[in-house]
Amino acid sequence: MQQQTKRFSLADLLLIFVTIIWGFNVAVVKAALAEFNPLTFNSLRFGISALLSWGMLRLTGARLLPQREDLPRIAFLGLLGHTLYQVLFISGTNLTTAANTALLLATIPVWVAALGAITREEASGPLTWAGIGMSILGIALVTASGDLSLGGSTWLGDIMVVSGTFFYALYTLKSKNLLNKYSPLQFSTWTMTIGALAMILVSLGQIKVQDWSAVGVVGLGGLAFSAGLAITLGYYVWTNGIQKLGSARTAIYNNLTPVTAMITSSLFLKEEIGVLQLAGAALIITGLYITRRTR
Repeated sequence: MQQQTKRFSLADLLLIFVTIIWGFNVAVVKAALAEFNPLTFNSLRFGISALLSWGMLRLTGARLLPQREDLPRIAFLGLLGHTLYQVLFISGTNLTTAANTALLLATIPVWVAALGAITREEASGPLTWAGIGMSILGIALVTASGDLSLGGSTWLGDIMVVSGTFFYALYTLKSKNLLNKYSPLQFSTWTMTIGALAMILVSLGQIKVQDWSAVGVVGLGGLAFSAGLAITLGYYVWTNGIQKLGSARTAIYNNLTPVTAMITSSLFLKEEIGVLQLAGAALIITGLYITRRTR
């Protein structure tokens, strides 16, 4: 296992780059879903991502298959972190507001730290918790001008999104042991393949009724961007971060996504950024810095 370090590294830089991609991906997916059914889009992008990952794995000359005794855990994590999380996320997002989704996704580092403490797999000190708390408060400020309203008519969607974050946190934490044995590319390829196959089965109903004549350049472009960068590259960088930095330190980078989404919306959609949003962004970045610098 590689020693975790407080120094800023390539793993940190890659995680920041991926949060920028994920920030763009929010708008890209929203545009693509005007032409695709949600589960059809999700199953297609994960299927494409799995094929791309296999291609990269083949080019590297790495071991193509895991050891037999690790197959059950890899299958379980693939279903947990790809199929179950994505189905809950997409379905929940459809039943709640964008602001609610952004705030609830910020609970991923909380779940990772809490589960790590309960299972004693990864300890988190007071400064780590303070950094996580600051980032969540920051996201609340960033989304303050949006349609933030937890509960009420959105309660089912809220529960689905927060349940998804719990399962993704569990996937993140439980990935560590296997990442001591396999490379991030191997692990992400195998788990993504399992997740994609299961997602296609879950999505068959929507795939059958998909209006393919409605899919144009925007939908196909969004599918390519999301599959190639947000998923294939994103999951590789995420697992690489878990291996190099640890689960909690990697999970906190997820909370940068609303900041990058806010900036891209300002640049390309001409949305105004207010004082509360700037203060929230500062809190998120400060929380990330504190969490990243603690032992």
